[in-house]
Amino acid sequence: MTAAERSSDARQNPLHFIITTAGTDRHSIAYELHTKAVDILEGRRVDPTFYTVVYGLKDDEDWEDEANWYKVNPSLGYPVNIERLRDAYREAKQNSADEVTFK
Repeated sequence: MTAAERSSDARQNPLHFIITTAGTDRHSIAYELHTKAVDILEGRRVDPTFYTVVYGLKDDEDWEDEANWYKVNPSLGYPVNIERLRDAYREAKQNSADEVTFK
């Protein structure tokens, strides 16, 4: 049990807030949480204590389609400027390491 879990026991309705990117390491806590979130959203798992929101593309959606960039970047057009993302996309097309980061 973590310190955060022990300290939240003192509260009747504790709240844990986690923001993460799953990444590619299938053994990380981020990937584990992402998998749980997707399973809940798709009805394979039930956990009423776990509220989830996932911003991402399905496997069959085109990561190069600029319209899809808004699906995965809820702040795009507000604090995140579309031109910065376009620049990152152009870099990603030139370098496979940048492509992984962009995706």
